[in-house]
Amino acid sequence: MNGPLLIHIIHSLPGRLRLRLSVVPCDLDLFTSSVQEHDGFNLIRFNPVTRSLLLEYETGHLTTQEIV
Repeated sequence: MNGPLLIHIIHSLPGRLRLRLSVVPCDLDLFTSSVQEHDGFNLIRFNPVTRSLLLEYETGHLTTQEIV
């Protein structure tokens, strides 16, 4: 990554969260697999062009605050 990582919540619904990252992670595969190691995530998709991170998760297991 170049510079500090800032995270902005773009959209939030129970079980679905879209975040915008200030920078693209240097190692996208490592970043995605690191997030997937945490229990409760069903889908993790990152778009490097828009720097948008889409997360689908189990609502009873995780909260928006815990994810961010």
